[in-house]
Formats: sequence, structure tokens, C-alpha cells
Amino acid sequence: MTEIKRQNPHTIGVEEDLGPVLLPPTMDFVFKGLFGNEKKPEILISFLNAVLTPEEPITSITFKDRTLDRRYRKDKVGVLDLLAQTDKGELVNVEVQLADENDMIERSLFYWSRLFSGQLESGHFYDQLERTICINILDFNLMDTDDYHSSYRLKERDRNDELTDLLEIHYIELKKMKDIKDVSEVKTQLEAWIEFLKHPESRVSYELAHQHETIREAKEELLALSCDRKYRLHYEARFKEWMDRLNRMHYAEKKGIQQGIQQGIEQGIERGIQQNKVEIAKQLMDVLDVQTIAIKTGLSLDEVLQLKKK
Repeated sequence: MTEIKRQNPHTIGVEEDLGPVLLPPTMDFVFKGLFGNEKKPEILISFLNAVLTPEEPITSITFKDRTLDRRYRKDKVGVLDLLAQTDKGELVNVEVQLADENDMIERSLFYWSRLFSGQLESGHFYDQLERTICINILDFNLMDTDDYHSSYRLKERDRNDELTDLLEIHYIELKKMKDIKDVSEVKTQLEAWIEFLKHPESRVSYELAHQHETIREAKEELLALSCDRKYRLHYEARFKEWMDRLNRMHYAEKKGIQQGIQQGIEQGIERGIQQNKVEIAKQLMDVLDVQTIAIKTGLSLDEVLQLKKK
């Protein structure tokens, strides 16, 4: 593998051999390798506390099987990025999505509903269902708001009364997070984590790693993954697959626009021809009978009779 040179952010201007460039934490399998590491649960615990800001911080988690239960043979199979249960019994699903496929909200609701209903086994009661939370980390803009973090629950439409906290869905839109030039601009733990996810090699990220133990641990794990030859080869294959997918989406969108333009031109021509027939028919009303007008213009007899009534 080609060795890559990069600058140490603490010694700008001095080129050092720092090993491979860090893999992007937002790539799904890299994210799972970092935050789904059962030997380092404190990394995910810190991230969840930053997102959820619970009154009583999460102190422990149990990683769960990520395959959604399929009750019927024809049910859609789903494999989650990360699934954990907190010390309070809450189920928390964390998903990372790089490209907008126009189904993010529906997908969130599908995952939430499967996780929530999947808890109810034979002989259990509805009041045993635990709070279920879905956190979606998006590398694209989704909501019509400037806020980078949106949290949704079930509430009454007019009074804003909360029906229950059993449903909670979060969207973290990375592109809406302002660029951070200095570590003093980081105001919350969530902003610190987002900076790490977006720019793991930035000067601010390195300084945050000195201030926050869990971010330092995540950075060390990311470096270990980035130095693993098999892991990097896997990343390169996934990156190529992802780029091919984006290109296909772009081609389909471009082709759709071109087809739409062509269809619009054709429809415009047809409307123009029809309008021209109508104008000719109007001019012939006083000199020809309706049947002859229909034959001469190509309009139907009903269309000519409708014009005569106007």
C-alpha cells in the first residue's frame, strides 16, 4: 500500500510520517467498528449521552443483535448499523446515512416500529414495552430547518401535549454544523463528537481528544482501524461501491430531467397545434357548418360544438 505523508496539526509546516490517512468515521462499517466495539462501550455511551442529554446519564449498555426480527416469510429483512440497550432498558438504534435516497423518514419509522413491536413476545404485556430511540446521522440535509439536531416524539397537534416518550427519533444533519476553527467554539459534547465525525484529523479534533477521554479513545481506535490493511481494502471497496451508486443516482436524475424537458417540449408543441386548430375553427364558424369545420381542422365534432356554444 502507498505510504501517505500528512502534516501533524500540532506542528504545522513540518511534514511527518503519521501513517495512513484516517478512515472517515461516517462510513457505515467504520462507524460500527468504532462505536460498536464491545471492548470500548464507553465510546458509544459518551455519544448517546451527548445526543440524548438524559436527566440521569447512561452508565452502561448492552450491544444487541442488529438483525431485525422477520415474523413472516415475506417480511422485509433489515440489518441495523448499531443497536444497544441502556441500563434503563431503552433500546437505541444508531444509523449512518451518506446519501439521500428520499426515504429516510419512512426508513426511520420502519426501524423504530420493528424494534418496538419486536420486544413483545408471547405471554408478555403491552406495558412491558421499553422506550425505543432511533438516532440517524446524515451527511445530507433533510429537515426544513437550520438546526443540525432535530428530535421528534408523539405529541398532540394543537396543544403540543406529549402522548408518550416511548417513541423518539433523532436526526443529526452533519452539513448543517458550522465549521469550527477553534476548540473554544465547541459548546457541547455533541458538537465535539460531530467535529470528530466530520474532521477526525483537524486541529480542533486533536485538541478535543486531549480534553475528552472518550474522543481520544475513539481517535486511537480509528487510527488502529486505518492501519489495518484488510480494513482499508474493505473501505476502498465500499468507497468504490458508494461512488458507483452516487453516479447511478446522478445519471438517473440527469436522465429524468432530460426526459422531462423533452416531454415538456412535446406537450408544448401539441398544445400549440391544438390551440391553432381552435383559432381556425373559430374563424370558420360564420361561413361553414360544424361538420365541415371538424373535417377541415381535425377537431372532433364535440369540440367544434363546444366552441360554437361559447
